[in-house]
Amino acid sequence: MRPLTKGNIKYIVDQDTPIQQYFCSLLLSTLAELIEDSQLFIDSVMEAIGPNLYVILKAKKLIKENYSDFEDFIRDVNNAMNICDSVNVIPDKDSLVVYLYRNYGYCKYCPVNIGGADLVSTGCPFPVLFEVMGKEAGFEYKATGIKREERACVIYYKKVKNNIKGINIIGYK
Repeated sequence: MRPLTKGNIKYIVDQDTPIQQYFCSLLLSTLAELIEDSQLFIDSVMEAIGPNLYVILKAKKLIKENYSDFEDFIRDVNNAMNICDSVNVIPDKDSLVVYLYRNYGYCKYCPVNIGGADLVSTGCPFPVLFEVMGKEAGFEYKATGIKREERACVIYYKKVKNNIKGINIIGYK
């Protein structure tokens, strides 16, 4: 794990990042570095915790009881968890492109940039977390990719007929 830079410290302090959120980034980063296939590990953790997190967010009324579209669901999860500064979702037939915008270069949970993990993958927990929690809400989308842009992380989803636990079409699982 890389040591914190002055820039990281400034970001965490200036963004008033809750210590619990920073702790989660550090924990995920450290654990990911200990596993050979870090993205598989992170995705497996998200698949395991997603249903419980969904139930708690609903019980605390941080997300609605019912959603008509996946886009609103992702926006509400972002607001509930303070993931990034804003979200834009672009639907296209049987797919979605989700932009997680970051005013300061990275999201508030990034295992690499906040947590300091030295990973080959992005280590991003959100493609699979949104997928699994979305399944709990009745949506059938699979993450098909993620890429990091200058001011946003872009997650790609494809609508699927049968969202089977443990099977990810892009090889996360």
